Amino acid sequence: MTSEYAARYTNTVLYDDAGQKHLGDFLIHDNGAWSVSNGDEDVRHVIDGSDKLLTRSLQNWHTHLAMQLNARDFSDGFTLDRWLNEAIFPTESRLNPEYVRVGATAAACELIATGCSFAADMYFYPAITGQVLNDAGIRGLVGGPVSDFALRPILMQILHLMNWIIYWLIKNRLIEFNMQLPHIRFICVVKKR
Repeated sequence: MTSEYAARYTNTVLYDDAGQKHLGDFLIHDNGAWSVSNGDEDVRHVIDGSDKLLTRSLQNWHTHLAMQLNARDFSDGFTLDRWLNEAIFPTESRLNPEYVRVGATAAACELIATGCSFAADMYFYPAITGQVLNDAGIRGLVGGPVSDFALRPILMQILHLMNWIIYWLIKNRLIEFNMQLPHIRFICVVKKR
C-alpha cells in the first residue's frame, strides 16, 4: 500500500505559509501539504531535521535569466545610463536563440541550487526560456521585454510565442505566459502631443 506521506522530518523547525514557526516532527504529504507527525505513520522517507529549516521553496519574481551570461560583473562602475546604453543594449542587440537557451539553462541550474522553484522572467525569446524552465521542472511566468529598443526584433518572437503557448497550455501546467509591462519607466518613450 502506498502512503500518502512522502516524508517525516524529525526534530525540525517548520515555517508555514503564514510565517508561523513550528517545532517538532512533521509529515510532508504527496500534494505538498504538511501536518504534525505522531511518529507512527507509514512514510517513504524519515529525515533527521536537526539543525534544519523546513519551509516553502524560494521564488524569484523579477528575472532576466539569459543575462546570467552577460550581466555579472559586466561594466562594473558604470552609471546606470552608461551601463544600459554602452553595455547592455548593444549586447542584447546581438542576442540569438541559442545564447538565450544557454544562459537560461545556466540560470535554471542556479535557481535549483539556491532553492528557487519559480521564476518570473521578462527577456528575449520567452518561448525558449519557458522550455528551459519546463525541462528543469521549475515553475515560471515568462514574457518578452517591452521597450522601444525591443519592439521590432520581438514581433516575430511574439508570433512564435503564441504558437508555442497554444501547444504548451494544453500539455503543460508548469509554465504560464504573460505580456510583460516595462519594468522601468525610461525604457519606453512616451511622446506628448
